[in-house]
Amino acid sequence: ALSVNYSNRQGKEIDAHLLIGNDESWIFITHYISKIKKGFWNEGYKLCNLTIDLQNIAQITDLSSQENIDFTIKNNRTYLEIQLNEHDIKILRIKHQ
Repeated sequence: ALSVNYSNRQGKEIDAHLLIGNDESWIFITHYISKIKKGFWNEGYKLCNLTIDLQNIAQITDLSSQENIDFTIKNNRTYLEIQLNEHDIKILRIKHQ
């Protein structure tokens, strides 16, 4: 399972999907904001906290920037924070151990 938490939530503005494979998994994150929603975006971006029910993770990479994302594993769940830009769709690659 995958959950996304962010500030100023009024509905399901941000949506994430987890696809689990044998060696890799993928997270696709998008938003449903087509108009400027006052106070939703903080200078064009939103910080999102993700919780994933996976613990066999070696690396998480943001495919658009090719940067590795820091994460922590606690109580069999993985926690990470990402920055979602107003005009982007985020794709994360998870390499399993």
